[in-house]
Amino acid sequence: MSHAYVCLHCDRGPYTVSALGWSTLLHGVYPAKHGITSNDISNLNYGRYHDLFYYMRQNNPEYSLATISNWDNFLQLTSNEDYAQAVSTDMDVKNKTIDLLLTTVPDITLLHFNDVDHYGHKSGFSPNNPEYINAIKQTGIYTDEIMQLIKMREKNFGEEWMVIVVTDHGGEGTSHGNQDNIEATRFVFSIVRLPNINRIDIPNSSNVDIMPAILKYMNIPIDPNWNLDGTPIF
Repeated sequence: MSHAYVCLHCDRGPYTVSALGWSTLLHGVYPAKHGITSNDISNLNYGRYHDLFYYMRQNNPEYSLATISNWDNFLQLTSNEDYAQAVSTDMDVKNKTIDLLLTTVPDITLLHFNDVDHYGHKSGFSPNNPEYINAIKQTGIYTDEIMQLIKMREKNFGEEWMVIVVTDHGGEGTSHGNQDNIEATRFVFSIVRLPNINRIDIPNSSNVDIMPAILKYMNIPIDPNWNLDGTPIF
């Protein structure tokens, strides 16, 4: 966070469920456009509003794209990956990621950790819930292991990595559905790390701004005809 754009009041958008939230983030548009208002993704409108990987592939067919997720449905929200792997634990997400970064090193690697959400549903989305807090801490440990490898690559190979840490929702009680008007559920954090900046705090942003920021970082021009709802945060 000391080298990142940090927003602690990031609007994840309406309909506070997971498939929809990740669709909003990965497609750069709100539900009115991508068509999902629940975890049922049968009504998706991805043919009109494409995902991040689609735009990257159109810009450069040689890009290497990977997804690793501890939630099977997450893999249905994007297309065009060279590598898409469903795993059964968050530790597997971390281990598979480290394997990739030691071997093929994709241009973009998209990770989904699931334990924080799991323990929120199991025993409560609350800072007073030890299980929930421990899941957050463990995810931090996994993230740190990955970051140490990224920093090694930056130092030894002259690379520069944007690393984004974001979530699709918060929660109250043991749920997060139908909580559009609850601050702790709808407004989340986003951290966009770049190695050569000092921390810049952004008072307000939205998850639809994440995908345009990635496209800008990768020097991919944003076509107005894409009709994105988000704008780059930097």
